[in-house]
Amino acid sequence: MERTKRFLGFVLSFPGIIWLTLFFLLPTTIIVVYSFMTPGPYGGAYLPFTLKYYKMMITNQGFWILFMRTVVISVISTGICLAPRYNTFLDKLSCKNIRLACDTWKQRIDK
Repeated sequence: MERTKRFLGFVLSFPGIIWLTLFFLLPTTIIVVYSFMTPGPYGGAYLPFTLKYYKMMITNQGFWILFMRTVVISVISTGICLAPRYNTFLDKLSCKNIRLACDTWKQRIDK
């Protein structure tokens, strides 16, 4: 019975795994590979692979300034988005609600 549940779980998660691979992992891999290729004279990317532009990016002070601005803005915007939800989170965190939710899910899984 336990083996059947595991197999069913895998079968049900398989479409999601395929979806994430096709629309997230594959495009990200293509972008990373292209970023190491040499740019062509009319656009496009050609072999050989090179680290020249990564070295230029890391040694450029302007890059680090922009990177830190991005980090600061993302931390501020995350705080602004999470602040109104803090009280809701504390309400949901009460022991009574957690025990009730856990018991309900255990009952659903055991059926």
